[in-house]
Amino acid sequence: MRNKWMLQVIASLVGAVSIGLLSFIFFVQYGGNRCDQPPASTCSCFCCHMFNSRGYEACGIFGFWIGILVGAIVGVLAVQLLGKKLFKG
Repeated sequence: MRNKWMLQVIASLVGAVSIGLLSFIFFVQYGGNRCDQPPASTCSCFCCHMFNSRGYEACGIFGFWIGILVGAIVGVLAVQLLGKKLFKG
């Protein structure tokens, strides 16, 4: 039982870091390319309003936190689904 718990912790950390970094990179690119573009020079992106910042800064923070949350959940779910095969007892 202790091995399954440790495996869940490790999987959630690995999932959080890997998916967090990937979503950070994706949202930084999104914020840098979509926000504050001329001629309007205004940002109506939800990330910018949520973090009271503009462009890649706000979208990068949003992507990082969402990626960490989703990655941790995916890591735990993966262990739960695979745990039935790995830990029969």
